[in-house]
Amino acid sequence: MKTPHLFLNGLLSSALLLTSCHFDFKDIDTSAISAEQTSTMDVDIRVKGRMVSSPSEATADEMAVSLFDIFIFRVSAEGHDLEYASTNNIPEFDHAVEGTSDRHIASLKVTLPSSGPKRVLVVANAQDNNLEYPEATTYDSFTSGIKFNFANGKTPGTPFLMTGQTLVASSTDARLFVTLGREAARMDVSSGNPGIVINRIGFGNAPRECWPFINNFAMQRPALVDYPLSSGDRATAYFLYTPSAESKEDDFRLSVSVQGTWNGEAFDRTFHCPSPLYADYRYDFRIKEVDGALAAVCTPNWSSGSFTVSGVRLRENTFTFPFKADRNWGYELDWSTNLTGDVEIRRGGDESWYSAGVDGDLVRVKCLEDNLSGHPRTASFTISMGRYSHEITVIQQTIPTAAVKFNGWEWMDRNLGATLPLTEENILNSDTYGYYYQWGRNVPFPTFGTVATVPANPTRTSSEAEAMGEFILGDSGLGYDWLTFPPVPADRKTTWKDRTGGTDPCPEGWHVPSYMEYQTILPYTNAAGIGNFTNNVAVLKTGEIFNGKDYNALYVTSGYEEATIYVIKRYKTDQAYYLRLCRAVSGGTPYLRIDTVKGDGNSDFDGASNPDALDHAAVLASAKSFWNNVPQSSVETLFFPACGRRARNTGEVTNQGNNFLTWSATTWDASSSSPYFDALGSNNRIYNMANSRAHAQTVRCLRNYE
Repeated sequence: MKTPHLFLNGLLSSALLLTSCHFDFKDIDTSAISAEQTSTMDVDIRVKGRMVSSPSEATADEMAVSLFDIFIFRVSAEGHDLEYASTNNIPEFDHAVEGTSDRHIASLKVTLPSSGPKRVLVVANAQDNNLEYPEATTYDSFTSGIKFNFANGKTPGTPFLMTGQTLVASSTDARLFVTLGREAARMDVSSGNPGIVINRIGFGNAPRECWPFINNFAMQRPALVDYPLSSGDRATAYFLYTPSAESKEDDFRLSVSVQGTWNGEAFDRTFHCPSPLYADYRYDFRIKEVDGALAAVCTPNWSSGSFTVSGVRLRENTFTFPFKADRNWGYELDWSTNLTGDVEIRRGGDESWYSAGVDGDLVRVKCLEDNLSGHPRTASFTISMGRYSHEITVIQQTIPTAAVKFNGWEWMDRNLGATLPLTEENILNSDTYGYYYQWGRNVPFPTFGTVATVPANPTRTSSEAEAMGEFILGDSGLGYDWLTFPPVPADRKTTWKDRTGGTDPCPEGWHVPSYMEYQTILPYTNAAGIGNFTNNVAVLKTGEIFNGKDYNALYVTSGYEEATIYVIKRYKTDQAYYLRLCRAVSGGTPYLRIDTVKGDGNSDFDGASNPDALDHAAVLASAKSFWNNVPQSSVETLFFPACGRRARNTGEVTNQGNNFLTWSATTWDASSSSPYFDALGSNNRIYNMANSRAHAQTVRCLRNYE
């Protein structure tokens, strides 16, 4: 539930004074004020034509004024002194105020014994509501001493007590208006379902004594008040506003006792309002069936207003989920409205594979099961507040069957948890990001929204962490790992599955690529600055290991501006192949593009004949010429987005739109974790390197091969 900024007509903050007596306004002493100090101002008095909730027009009874009283206080640093009072004034007319729903009821010309700033207070219908003014001549003591008494536990009747006030910088020839607002909230109680028949309604915590000028009241519980109703009928009651509670024991919120039948069975239930009642608000209190149980829904009841829903993943009122379930967090749906009230969720069916519910001040939608059926599945739910509702469609994709062929291997066409494939058309869309995973932990985290965090715990096991939904913060004592024991050996052979006991997050038939497998498409390390685009010297590098053998590779970089690396992997062998790694930018957002073409034992660039004295200009020109002339039909391409990650120390999303970060399945060393490649950061680098395992980063699956 979201609460609006509190606005109470005529709200005056002061202390509670229980004693009260009639005040004789003739006692105001003006004898010491000379005629030269007097001032004259015109005061127009109006009545507010709408409830504060904005939506609903006030009824004629709710706007009625029988008599009104006006009090004017002289404002000074020493205090606000009462210097004018006029009671039992009869409205002169009832005119519509152009362009509003307000009514103009009186125009007064007031002569005051002094000039300068003034506070004007108007109270209407005081006599009809047993209101008594105290014997006081200062603003604070006057407002704190007003006593407002309903006898016998009755709620306010018509005409309603109203107040309004304003300040004026100078009373000399001033013209101002004061708008009166009702000091009673309206509540309509009704049945929200045909199967619910209400026979009797009563109210608890409805006070017998209240002061509309302060935030406290003397609470007495009245007897049950009978309202005979049948299904579809509506009972209306009015209450002075009730404050929020500081503790459960002091909960003075209004309660509604309801007796009736539900699908033919008798019930007797008491429901508490979800929030305080604010003066001049209009509330709709409906008894409904919600998820098979009897519940009360209290919202402002408006004829016009606003209730909108939004979410990062919401597209045309549709949520699209990947085949992989995120049972813990899902997608967040936020709402905005100009009023307070309860948001309701009504499911369109009994599907068990998803859930939708209110979670604090948002709605959280989650898929609870992986969809391996081979076809998408669809469901819907309605989110509503008051008279407004939005129907939301939920689609869960099935496991993707398309793969991207790249140099003899097949990569999943998207990141794990993404709903769009990684194509050049989609590469800037955040729907390509997918889930984030902490290394060696199969629990997905969303790429947007909030998650709960917990610190690392040396007694927590990997299996316990798999059953948790929280993000586990990295422990600084062991390389910022989320699992502190046992430590990971520095062998570069320990895998994701070794930590989880035999599984990784990829579906059957796929796996998280190893460090060696990523090495086939990336620079091995950043030797000679090749991975940073900053060293323009071509390098012949050894030490890249494939299938247990070392191979050479020829690298040349175009420099920082073009940010492209040209490579011949397995250089001078029959298995040689070309790579072009480009840090591309579109609309200010970078992404990584990797192209490959098959080569052979003769694959080479001009100027590389002498490994000890490489001709950079010749090598670079030859590499560009090769790629400019290669047939596009023979090129295979991988795209990677700037998907960011969740940071190890906070669990918050960072670097989106700037860095591409992903995991390989193998460790790097005992202190810093699995390699990743940072293609798009401020360092502008593309290569494998160490990273802390407590970060949550993306995963792109590779199809199993012999």
